[in-house]
Amino acid sequence: MDLDNTNQLPNIYSNIKMINHQYIIIFVENSEQNGFRFILTDMVNEKYYVYEPRNCCGDYLLYTFSFMDYIPPVNNNDGYILIKTGKIEPHEKEMLWNNHNIERIVDALETFILYPQSKFIQDIILQKPYFDSYLVDCSLRNSSFDFYNFIDEQYYFYTKYKFDKNKTELIKINLHNLTKQDCYVLDGIVYPLLRDREGNFCVFQCLEEQENDKRKLKIVNHSVFKNEKHTVDIDISNDEQLLFAYNFSLVFENFISGFVLTASPKIDFINPKHYKIKIYSTKTKKPVYEFNTKHPVFLHCAYGLINDPLNPEEHLLLLF
Repeated sequence: MDLDNTNQLPNIYSNIKMINHQYIIIFVENSEQNGFRFILTDMVNEKYYVYEPRNCCGDYLLYTFSFMDYIPPVNNNDGYILIKTGKIEPHEKEMLWNNHNIERIVDALETFILYPQSKFIQDIILQKPYFDSYLVDCSLRNSSFDFYNFIDEQYYFYTKYKFDKNKTELIKINLHNLTKQDCYVLDGIVYPLLRDREGNFCVFQCLEEQENDKRKLKIVNHSVFKNEKHTVDIDISNDEQLLFAYNFSLVFENFISGFVLTASPKIDFINPKHYKIKIYSTKTKKPVYEFNTKHPVFLHCAYGLINDPLNPEEHLLLLF
């Protein structure tokens, strides 16, 4: 199969997904011509099918294409092609909303499409896709989306932020019929939501508090499904700070393992000093281990605490 000798491919492509052993979906867009195409590649029969917009059947939704993902089949059901439109991130949209500048943004409309896999393949081959028929949700200027690569049996989860109401909704969709099964409402705009090892969504917060001459590190983990809060207060020195604060998911992983890491003094990447690293237990709120190092810790080079495979009671702190 040779696509290089055709004029079907624009210069820029946005997304490529392999959905099974036979088909690959390619979404491409030509920014100069303000156009897009879907290319469905059949690797078994060495064919490809190109769908160009006809301004009907929901094609208009895709002119602000953001990304495409694939949800594999669950419990012998069909898989889904997930398409999100609106080239804007939740935090960007929130900032524009708060500054009353959202009206100026043409990409402010976001849509969320779940297209059944087999139907999508058939419709692209027949040149008759119906994107608006599989529209699950949309966000206008007062809201935005976030998505999680998480499926619980036949359920899929996503987050909708409602800036005008200052609420965060964790929405649960039944993949059998694409109906909204549950909606968990949280106060405030909370992102990102994290998931623990049991699959619970959690609101995780780390705060530094000053009480007279004492400083505290307050960590709150709120399990959304269980509606339970686990709060840990740790007394820290004036020059002590949370380690890996730039990598929130790593702090969360350490916390659910039962540990909190701090460093003192404040890490200086330009003029490194000797730093004291402390590892606190979330049970005793006291250090269980501490050591000195002169090497500042960079993002993607620290792996935090991991379980020792030779001894489940021990943890390893990896710094590179």
